[in-house]
Amino acid sequence: MSVLVVDSDHVFREAIVNLLLICGIVAYNIVSSGQEALERMAENGFDIVIVNASRPDINGLQLAGELQQRKSGAKIILIIEDEQFAALNSVGLAELNFPTILKSTVNQVLPEFLTGD
Repeated sequence: MSVLVVDSDHVFREAIVNLLLICGIVAYNIVSSGQEALERMAENGFDIVIVNASRPDINGLQLAGELQQRKSGAKIILIIEDEQFAALNSVGLAELNFPTILKSTVNQVLPEFLTGD
């Protein structure tokens, strides 16, 4: 399984990488920008793409939508800030059909998505 992690926060990216390693996933790439994510997806196929919805360069929902439209076959997991949930839910988060994880619960929930437990 290969994973692409897209997050501008270095500390949070490293925390995600630690979770990947704990789950036995050693094939991963990390990028900090939406443009880098699009380029990596064009170069390599990934099974899972983890995108933080709170992005300084491109809206995380837009990025996830763009990745989905490219029909790469990758499962897209959207990480959202707890305080963003109500606002994002009101604009149709459920219609986008992405699994979403609150940032405060990533340590507990992401391993379940990765291992299928």
